[in-house]
Amino acid sequence: MGTATISELFTYVNPREYATFYKNIILGYNYLDIPNMPKYNSQYNSKEYAGGCAIAKEIAAQLKKPVTVNVSKSLHD
Repeated sequence: MGTATISELFTYVNPREYATFYKNIILGYNYLDIPNMPKYNSQYNSKEYAGGCAIAKEIAAQLKKPVTVNVSKSLHD
């Protein structure tokens, strides 16, 4: 089994603790300028996978935060 398949199994078992890593996820991390990400998912080892999961948790926490927008100011600008 490859890295993407194993990470998908981990994510299926415990999605709050693990993240799926395959080509598009790695490209997304690179797009977000997240440092020290391997270029290919086959380059992940367990330590890098744990770090990637920690980053995924941080991203998820940020996405869950409420966003407030000043609508009246936005409409008049």
